[in-house]
Amino acid sequence: MKRISTNQSLGSVATDANVSLLDRAAVLCSLSRSRGREVQRRERVLSRVAELKAAGLSEVKAAKMVGTSPPTLWRWRRRIVPATDRCGRKSPIARFTISDRLISKVQKLRVAGCSNPRAWRALADDPNCPKDLAEFLRTMPAIPKSLAVASRLTKVRTVVLVGKNFTHIPQPLEQIKIV
Repeated sequence: MKRISTNQSLGSVATDANVSLLDRAAVLCSLSRSRGREVQRRERVLSRVAELKAAGLSEVKAAKMVGTSPPTLWRWRRRIVPATDRCGRKSPIARFTISDRLISKVQKLRVAGCSNPRAWRALADDPNCPKDLAEFLRTMPAIPKSLAVASRLTKVRTVVLVGKNFTHIPQPLEQIKIV
C-alpha cells in the first residue's frame, strides 16, 4: 500500500486505488481545519472538472465553468495541499536561535520584577545574546508576541507553613523522593 504525507501531492488521492481511505483521512486530519477544508474544496472542483471532461468538454471550458483556470488545475493536481504553511514572515522565535538558557535569563529577570519588554531589552546587553538578536531587540518598538509567549511564566500557588519557631515550604510532589 502506498503511503502519503502532507508534503506529497494529494491530487490523485480521490482516484488512486493504491491509497486507502485511512491514509487519506490521516493526511487530512494532520492539516489545520482551514487547510483541510481547502483540500476538500479543491478535490470537489477537480472531481467536477473530471465529470465535465468525461461529458466531452475541453479542459479550458471545464475550468471556466468551475471558475478556475487550467494552470490552477494543473498546480492542484501536482500538490492539492495549500502551501500556506511556508508563506509570510517567520516569527522572531523561529528566525533567531534563542537557546533555553537565554529564555531562562529573561524569565529570571521577570521574576526579579522587570516587565517582559524590559527583560528582553536587558538580554540584548548580555554577552551571550547573539548579535543579530541583540540588534533586533534594540530596534523593535515593541516585543513581538512570539518572544513574550516564549518567556511566559506560570503562577503556581503554594502553601507556606509558619509555626512559632519555623517556616516550612513544602516541595512539589515531583521533587519528593520516595525511598
